[in-house]
Amino acid sequence: MIVKNTGVSIILNLRKRGFRNVELAKMLGVSRALISQHVQKLQELGLVDKGREINLTNSGRIIAEQIHLVNHNLDFLKKDPEFWNRHDLTGIPLHLLFRISELECCEVATSDNELFPYISRFFEMISDNDPIKMITCILLPFNFSLKRIDEAIISESLLEKVSNYGRIYLMKNPRIFCLISDNAFCMSLPKLSGELDTKAGLISCDASAVRWGKELFEYLKLNSQSANFSSHP
Repeated sequence: MIVKNTGVSIILNLRKRGFRNVELAKMLGVSRALISQHVQKLQELGLVDKGREINLTNSGRIIAEQIHLVNHNLDFLKKDPEFWNRHDLTGIPLHLLFRISELECCEVATSDNELFPYISRFFEMISDNDPIKMITCILLPFNFSLKRIDEAIISESLLEKVSNYGRIYLMKNPRIFCLISDNAFCMSLPKLSGELDTKAGLISCDASAVRWGKELFEYLKLNSQSANFSSHP
């Protein structure tokens, strides 16, 4: 827990239901007098109501969920701080960074020699008919069933070099590489130096990671421009 005190612990324990003073004191291993002191402060802040039981107000529920999310993100990030601290995360919109712990089931795949070491595994996780969404800031150095790309968000500089994807959307610089299907997700991020890290990335078939990846794609698509190949023979 990034912040730990009695007031925060009371808020987190009230996330699911209300409790009486004596129950909170027993759960937290503190005196009833200390619980009463902190509950009074929380009441003054408009975060709890006190009747027969102590319950969160609507404001309290918002704060409780934010604290819970921060703690969940911290638990996730400290599992591999080196990976997250040596990459540039500016290509990920802020609202998805706040939910980065939804990628907790992702594996960090690395290789000293192989480019995008998770690509083959991604295709093993999906069926032959699964449509694929792609986000890329580089021209890929290999061909991997390009006809299966249903939608792609690419850098504007790549438009003249690709024509065999499905629907294409243009961004100035997506600063990311990502593949998303209904059953799998993988992603590479730029290094702090700016170049895309092609030797390490995330991969998962977890539903939360797939959902996170789809939200990333749809958000970037809304901020992209549809390409018209009729003007690019």
